[in-house]
Amino acid sequence: MFRTPSQTFDLSDETKEAVHPPEHSPGTSPPYAPKRASFDDINLGDNSTKSKLNSAEVMKHVRECRRLIGQKWADFKPQPPMLVSKRMYDVFEDIWIDEQVMIQLESEPFGHGAIRQCFRMKEVRLETRENCGNTESRNGHGATPKSEASSACTTDACGGCETQGGEGEATPQSETHRMPGLVALASGLIGLKHDERRVLWVAKRAIEGHKDLEAHRRDCESDVMHQMMAKKYAEKFNHAVRERANSTGMGRCGAHDIDFLMTHIIQFEDGQTYGVEAFIFGDYKKHNNNSGATIGARKTPQAFSYFSFIKSGRRHMVVDIQGIGDIYTDPVIHFLPSHATKEHFRHSDSNVNLGIRGFALFLWSHRYNDIDRLLGLPMFKLAPHEQENLPPITAAATVRALGAGGVKQHLSPAGQEESNEKTVQISLTSVPNMDLVPASWEQLIITSPLSPSSKSLPLELVEAACHMEIAAMYNDGRLAKGSKLSRAELESAVFHLAQAARQGLPEASLALARLASDMPHDDFLAEVTPGDVKPELCLALLTCAGAQGCPHAHGAWARLVLARESELDTKRLQEVAKRLELFASQTVTARGEEGDEAFLKHEVSSYHGCCFDWENHGWQPHSALAKAAELFETVLKDNGVPGARDKACELWEAAAESALEDPLLAKQAMRYTQRAEQLQCEEEDVAEQEDEQKEQAKEPTANNDSQQVPVLLSADMASKFLEFAAGFPSPETAMEALLEAARCRSEPEPQQPEVASSKPLKDEPVDDDVWAMLG
Repeated sequence: MFRTPSQTFDLSDETKEAVHPPEHSPGTSPPYAPKRASFDDINLGDNSTKSKLNSAEVMKHVRECRRLIGQKWADFKPQPPMLVSKRMYDVFEDIWIDEQVMIQLESEPFGHGAIRQCFRMKEVRLETRENCGNTESRNGHGATPKSEASSACTTDACGGCETQGGEGEATPQSETHRMPGLVALASGLIGLKHDERRVLWVAKRAIEGHKDLEAHRRDCESDVMHQMMAKKYAEKFNHAVRERANSTGMGRCGAHDIDFLMTHIIQFEDGQTYGVEAFIFGDYKKHNNNSGATIGARKTPQAFSYFSFIKSGRRHMVVDIQGIGDIYTDPVIHFLPSHATKEHFRHSDSNVNLGIRGFALFLWSHRYNDIDRLLGLPMFKLAPHEQENLPPITAAATVRALGAGGVKQHLSPAGQEESNEKTVQISLTSVPNMDLVPASWEQLIITSPLSPSSKSLPLELVEAACHMEIAAMYNDGRLAKGSKLSRAELESAVFHLAQAARQGLPEASLALARLASDMPHDDFLAEVTPGDVKPELCLALLTCAGAQGCPHAHGAWARLVLARESELDTKRLQEVAKRLELFASQTVTARGEEGDEAFLKHEVSSYHGCCFDWENHGWQPHSALAKAAELFETVLKDNGVPGARDKACELWEAAAESALEDPLLAKQAMRYTQRAEQLQCEEEDVAEQEDEQKEQAKEPTANNDSQQVPVLLSADMASKFLEFAAGFPSPETAMEALLEAARCRSEPEPQQPEVASSKPLKDEPVDDDVWAMLG
């Protein structure tokens, strides 16, 4: 299940050609066997072939490796043999496998790094346990047998070092690296045959903190898991390089095969824990670190770090690449624990994992190279100034410096005071290739909106968060050459901010909207002014932020638009009411999802959830709903918007419900309720009137008929009627008297009615024309 480094490490093309001469398989590439090699594969008799090796040279370097290792182990003074638990991590199955082994551990460290000290250790073999108490083995000087030497003589195995200038430019080598290809071959030949007998190891423990047994055990386990995960990505990298080199016809573009040492932990009965890996010998070099430093001109290590980031779906990034040749050890993996697919690996988080900031630092310092292009990796966009210049970070920039607040002073030139530098200001319109068209931002399609209360960052937004983090580090002065940002650095910061906003990160859209407005932003890129940008750009960016899940963007948008309320048309007022309603509903939802976000730590940008003062729009959910109800009740209703009264009533009720969540707003909630009830009463009155009108239109009543004059009178008849009605209280009373008189005349025995209203008929004669008028 577990394969040793030499079994999974492939020899370079130059060495393969030496092992398999061209005549071995004429016309075609030979089927190389990466796991096994032996002296039988080498034709040592024909010196006419340039690629063939000389046996004397091979054995010379084998003996030299053994001699140097013997010197290193000559003074090995171990403690008595001890039985310990050996724990190995299977990265494919995500499980730990335990076994018991006998070891001899040196009492004093032989070396140390920044945070760990190293001890020489031997794993006692079954066939030599009787000699385990004797520090001198059969070779007489404490050096290891052949099989032990095989683990130690790993040197520069790439057949030459690549540089930025291209393939084949070698870097200076020490005397032990005069023929690195031969040394690599010699190491492989003596290592592969007896690999199962490898017994030389280096045990590591923390210089400080190893006495906290539980915490140190977790740290050792994390180191092992990181190195085994890095080894997994190294195998993928080697396979991808070979496959792309053959399929594209581009060759290897200077890429070398790489590998990471196998590693495990040992745990003593008293709880002490050590990390253990194979002892290797050679020139130890560091190629990058976990705080963005790119060291040296080699392309393979940097391409591998970028490859691990892209091929992991932007979950992991293997950095802190260091080792001998292309055999690496002690890597650091920046990763997002909430997106880790391995359960054990998810819990391997530590203080060297910088998460999004670690991603951003490497992406900012990495320059796209030929190997990236060979592997078909997408390019991470950099500002024009960044593409033309190498990053100012060097190996001296540490994690502590980049993570602390005093980095601005740390990265400043020695002896340079901040007051000696002149503050530079730029405008958005002066930034090269800056998209300032409002319509292009309004049409932006957002596929993964992120709420400020999200418990993890969607993988689709990881790259956007890296752009935002780069802009933030420019703002903090961590990426500046001096104590103040230059014009090019300010333009680079705005470039990355726009990239983050374009890719859908809400805090980036809010920050860019602030820069595009005439409002102050002293806490973020205060040197950037809006220039001649249109006011609609700020509204468009707030629209993007609202679509990306930020409720305060809706509230700020409504506040800015309502500043010109008297100039707004019906459509714009409806949009304002809609934004206010969205702000209220999304704010309530976000409050319901709120929790302890401390666990997010490095999984989001340092400005995650920041609204850049757009939250100071003055709205509360209940007041936003009340304003929207007021707009529907007055302006929109008067402008004939269908259903405006019903919508206003609904919003007043929602405002009352929202206000009731705060006991201090009980009276305000009652006012909202009264407004809703008033609208409901008005609605009921209007409904009744409408019903009456409908009934009257369908069934006319007698009263309606009596209110109309049955005939049109001529002028003469009208004067006579008025003369007749003069003796009555009103014309209507006179008409009733006439009607009553007509009824009495039509009866067979008419009788004088005994009513006061008929008295005028007795006193004054009725003209025949009046009777004629009545028919």
